[in-house]
Amino acid sequence: MKRLFPHIIFLFTIISPAGFSQNPRWALYNTRNSGLPDNRVYSVFIDSNDVKWFCTADAVVRFDNKEWLSINRKSKKGAPLSIPRMCSTDGLGNLWIGTWGDGMSKAVLPSVVSKNSVKEIEWIQYDDNNSPLKSNILRALCSDRDKRVWLATDDGLLRIAYINWDDESKGFDGTGIRWSVFDTANSGLPDNRILSAAIDKRGVVWAGTFGGGLTKYDGMFWTVYNARNSLLPDNFILTITVDDNNNKWIGTYNGGLVCFDGKNWTLYNKHNSSLPDNHVTIIGVDKKGVVFAGTRDSGLSEFDGKKWNPCRLFDSDAPYSVTSIAVDKFNNKWIGTGGGVVVYNAEGINREQ
Repeated sequence: MKRLFPHIIFLFTIISPAGFSQNPRWALYNTRNSGLPDNRVYSVFIDSNDVKWFCTADAVVRFDNKEWLSINRKSKKGAPLSIPRMCSTDGLGNLWIGTWGDGMSKAVLPSVVSKNSVKEIEWIQYDDNNSPLKSNILRALCSDRDKRVWLATDDGLLRIAYINWDDESKGFDGTGIRWSVFDTANSGLPDNRILSAAIDKRGVVWAGTFGGGLTKYDGMFWTVYNARNSLLPDNFILTITVDDNNNKWIGTYNGGLVCFDGKNWTLYNKHNSSLPDNHVTIIGVDKKGVVFAGTRDSGLSEFDGKKWNPCRLFDSDAPYSVTSIAVDKFNNKWIGTGGGVVVYNAEGINREQ
């Protein structure tokens, strides 16, 4: 398999809990005080039941606010062979896990997930040998309101949909799912290397590409936004997040970030705002509309509507990296770092769990 795009490398700063005290605004979970098997947390996903899922360098970890459960990637045939980088549930009891080299795995979860039922998980592995995947490197996973899973890969955008067995349409495999592959040859995508993807409140798909800008797909038509035809500052789109007002927040490789409401573009970079770094790797928006931006070299910043303010998560000015942000039902922010998972809430962590 030819790898079209070298891995995006996150430089982790390993943070030891011994050097920090915890306060009501933040808490740190790591290998010393939780069920995390490794402090390198590549992504955080919170499902509709407020269960937290962490992709670490050693395993996928489930935390239901009471029990930590490690699903080891080598524990059973069909589980992902390389490090899990991202995950998402589809609303049908399945966990999808993407990797940077071994394709993707689907874990069919038991009705009750516990230490005793882990052995009941059914694993199905997909790669470029047994599926329409043309690249085994996945960059993003997300699911839409119709429970379809969208995959951003180094060679196209893919959609997985469950089918009725009476449906005689082509494009499905023996597991009862239909694959749709979108690339530059059969769609409006400007580049096959997809770095990011998100589904907005209307079910519209947004895909960020490696050099081709931002693409919108509403199920019928494709629209491309780039540095020439819009106020997008950079054609390399690293992350996309949609807020409750359906605004798209777009992080770029070297141009800062923009907010797009469907008509107007608002640009934030280190030259026109207090954003500390133009390389924006991750964006999160909480339930009050507060925007958080993780950058390559300057940690996490919080936008109060006028100014970007640094988040001093560890009561220290020491630099740290951010790989993922997810918000729970209590508006606590769960932040993946190279030193574990940080739970943050400027108003005090809500522990009513």
